[in-house]
Amino acid sequence: MVDVEAMKGVFEKGIYTSKIGFVVLLVILAFINGYTGYISSHPKLFAYNSVMLPFMTSLATLFMAWNRNSGDVLSKVFIVFLFLFFIQVFSELSGFYAYTGHEDVKPGELKNLSSTPLVMSGFVSFCISVFFLVLALNINQPYPAGAKVPFFLETIVFVMLTTFGEFSVLYNHGVVSSGGVSATILSNVLFFTATQIILQKGGFYERVFTPVKLNMY
Repeated sequence: MVDVEAMKGVFEKGIYTSKIGFVVLLVILAFINGYTGYISSHPKLFAYNSVMLPFMTSLATLFMAWNRNSGDVLSKVFIVFLFLFFIQVFSELSGFYAYTGHEDVKPGELKNLSSTPLVMSGFVSFCISVFFLVLALNINQPYPAGAKVPFFLETIVFVMLTTFGEFSVLYNHGVVSSGGVSATILSNVLFFTATQIILQKGGFYERVFTPVKLNMY
């Protein structure tokens, strides 16, 4: 018999381990590449990008915590903001955006950046995503009955907020797919929708957004 609770534990630890691993990779690449081309050319946009995605995702976290009657809301929002702020800054320094959007990169500048770890991380991320998907399908955690709005509406709010933040950053870096702005927005919507469903079905939200227990007298 499948131990669902044990699988939830694996799923949760896997999420945190993946985050830590991704942060370590960005820090290493930031020290190796030290790319500051975009920062020096667009300091105000860099500041905007560093805040926008963390802010919008924090709003999504705040909404989900409210919707699921979760406790300790402010600390959750604060942690999400700081983590994504850190990710945005070190993504820039690592040269990630320099490779995915070349509009503001000077000729020959990419030769000074190490791309192999970025390519490898993309492949590893794909494998990890498949692993989490399989786990989530087996866990199949139900949506909490006490939520204020149904999962469909929660997902819409989550996707709208996170997509706006992510697309703003990508657009400011000139990262637009060959299909144009609409295709880029659609790809972000699909990505964040899949992320929302996998995290719900994997039981991650159940452990993060623990409902406040009311005192009974």
